[in-house]
Amino acid sequence: SCVALDTEGHILTNYHVIEGYDNVDDQDEPVIQVVMGDMAYDATIVGTDPTSDIAVLKVDANGLTPAVFGDSDKVEVGDPVVSIGNPYSVQYAQTVTDGIISGIRQGVYVNNRKLDLLQTNAQLNPGNSGGPLVDAGGRLVGINTFIMLKGQNVNGSIHVRELLTVLQQNDIPYRKAAPGFAGVLLVVLAVAAALGVCALA
Repeated sequence: SCVALDTEGHILTNYHVIEGYDNVDDQDEPVIQVVMGDMAYDATIVGTDPTSDIAVLKVDANGLTPAVFGDSDKVEVGDPVVSIGNPYSVQYAQTVTDGIISGIRQGVYVNNRKLDLLQTNAQLNPGNSGGPLVDAGGRLVGINTFIMLKGQNVNGSIHVRELLTVLQQNDIPYRKAAPGFAGVLLVVLAVAAALGVCALA
């Protein structure tokens, strides 16, 4: 799963989702594709931060609706959240699950990476990695990255503040929520489209 960052085709996902790919034009190498609706776009890698498990891609697409960034430092245990993604395959694109922030964790080891995570009980499955975790106002507060397979609904998302560091290092614009911004999750699939949620194939 992935999230549109701007109208120019920058896409945010997890590093582990695209790990092993490169931008070399080799017919023997698999190509990263971003699927949005009925369209599939070849993507190039713009920047990665393996330590924080973040990657930024670029597709040749205009008019995307970018996600609006919230402030993950203001998130509290018990806050309602919604996860949007593509579990298992694009056949289940823009699947929505809801839950709460179950905990705010620091220094959690995930695939040999030490991450600060927002723990949520919103159900995640393989394929949700790179998709958004949004608050009740529709603001992006995390990127889903971790599923405890031995547990039940023990999942983790990377803080937005970690994402901002990578975006700023790569000089990539993003939308911060304006003061008083309060989108309402009335129709969750409409919100999924509005957030620019996409899939990787």
